[in-house]
Amino acid sequence: MPILETTLRLEEAVSQARNAIKSHTIAPLTANIKDPVIEVLPAANGNPKAFIWVNGQSYQRGDAPVILDSDDMLSDNFLGGAPAGFALWLFGPERVADPGKVYKWLGGAMAHGALLVIASEVPRVGKILSEKEFGNYSEEETAANLVRAGFEGIREMVEGPIFRLWSASRTSTEHREAFAAAQSCLELGEWALATQRLESIEDSIDTLQELKEFAILMAACHDLAGRPLDAMETLFEVLRIDPECARAMCGIGRLSALGDNLQSAAVFFNAALECQPFLVAALQGSAAVEEATGNNDKAWLALKTASDLRPIDEDLLFETVRMGNAAGLQDEIASFLKTRLKIRTETIPKIDLATIPQTSSPFGVVTN
Repeated sequence: MPILETTLRLEEAVSQARNAIKSHTIAPLTANIKDPVIEVLPAANGNPKAFIWVNGQSYQRGDAPVILDSDDMLSDNFLGGAPAGFALWLFGPERVADPGKVYKWLGGAMAHGALLVIASEVPRVGKILSEKEFGNYSEEETAANLVRAGFEGIREMVEGPIFRLWSASRTSTEHREAFAAAQSCLELGEWALATQRLESIEDSIDTLQELKEFAILMAACHDLAGRPLDAMETLFEVLRIDPECARAMCGIGRLSALGDNLQSAAVFFNAALECQPFLVAALQGSAAVEEATGNNDKAWLALKTASDLRPIDEDLLFETVRMGNAAGLQDEIASFLKTRLKIRTETIPKIDLATIPQTSSPFGVVTN
């Protein structure tokens, strides 16, 4: 089946699922909402828009909403109006370039205790992303983004073979600001400032979900500060909170690999993939270990899967091509790029490996 026809059918199926969810699930939930109702929808180039109704009845009648574009949303504006009493984002996380920013905006736009409903597609091997999709995300990544954005009580209302339906409630705390600031500091390498922001909320954390995110970020602070033993100890604390936390396993795997214990690293990366088969950090870590032990074919497959999940990540694309060349899989590379770029094989330019960016270490700090 041609790629274009396949993606059109996928979009049609998503549209039908969205309408069914609104009719059977969203309508009863919004019937008695007295505060504003928000629906987030994707727009051109992955930029989201927020449609805002004054209350649930206005939403159900289909009244004309106030519309915020992505610039308003991502600058944390909310027109100065009342916080929303309900929000929905159906098949949206895959269709924006940075879903974390949208979760953060929703956390700031919603009233304490308000309900958020999200539908997201289930990642699967071989799934062809449409031109409107920017990435697929694991269950753990979605839950972590929600906690850091200020939500609790996160659960899957529906877990099907094609999509998941999530619900979460806005917390009564404002820990989301500290989480966001700490994550931004870590991305800049400023571990001391990140530590300060996290310590400011340490005594007021009262849920296991927030405690897990706090500990994962603190482990990253230790890591960047050059304290690998403290980082390792903190990550094991995370596993005591949640024995199936794949991101903690990735962090332990990374630290093991940097300590020249590739066997232990492989165990933890494989364990992470058993819990979350489509966690990109685990796929990248596993690929790095496989390459270090001479299993280039397995490294290629892991990187290809990771790149399929994050098709707009150019560094990951280059790394996948590099590994395919190292494994002598030129035909597979051509097929991979043909699907990704949607062009004829013979028009794919030859990639000069000398121009591919190289990182100092294949094991990055696991902060999300």
